[in-house]
Amino acid sequence: MSLITLEDVDQDVIDIVKPYVKNYISRVKGYCPPKETLEEFNAQPLPSETSEERYKGFVHGRKAIQFSEEMRADGAFEKLGEALIGDGWEDSYLGVNGLFYPAGSIMLWHTNSDQPGINRYINFSARGGGIFRYIDPFTKEVVESRDKAGWNIRTFPVLKKTPLWHTVYTPEPRFAIGLRELCDIDTLWEEYGSIESVLARNNKR
Repeated sequence: MSLITLEDVDQDVIDIVKPYVKNYISRVKGYCPPKETLEEFNAQPLPSETSEERYKGFVHGRKAIQFSEEMRADGAFEKLGEALIGDGWEDSYLGVNGLFYPAGSIMLWHTNSDQPGINRYINFSARGGGIFRYIDPFTKEVVESRDKAGWNIRTFPVLKKTPLWHTVYTPEPRFAIGLRELCDIDTLWEEYGSIESVLARNNKR
């Protein structure tokens, strides 16, 4: 099992987030900053463990637009949490992100390891092609998970003990809406024996 899972999104979840995405799409029309290229994305130097940027990925989605606060005010995270997790989701989950990436956007290498847990991101782009690239913390292999056209949900660990470096590129306009399970993932790792087993536990909930 991979450290990253990419799955289709249930229709009831799509029905919740689609109106918000449509609303934001209408508001970002005309926002077309200069595109960053796949060549620029590939040219990023691999990060080091001492990099000062390890926590700051969302800051460096330099062209991305945040709409997390609007989603909180609109009650979107609550509806999404209930659809994905069920009643009581707010006891262990937090709505962490609502982002619009214009075409040709890069989010630089980062780990978010100051806020460990398990991230579940719903992504939408009409034609897909977005790249979630990460460094496997155990093998040090650089691995890619690519968006499919339409709606996807990607689950991945945010580790503190062995940080998961990751970076994102999209050639197309892309929405990303994220929930994080607030858990001591390093302790769960010890309990379940592997990160893959922790993720399998998460996906069965």
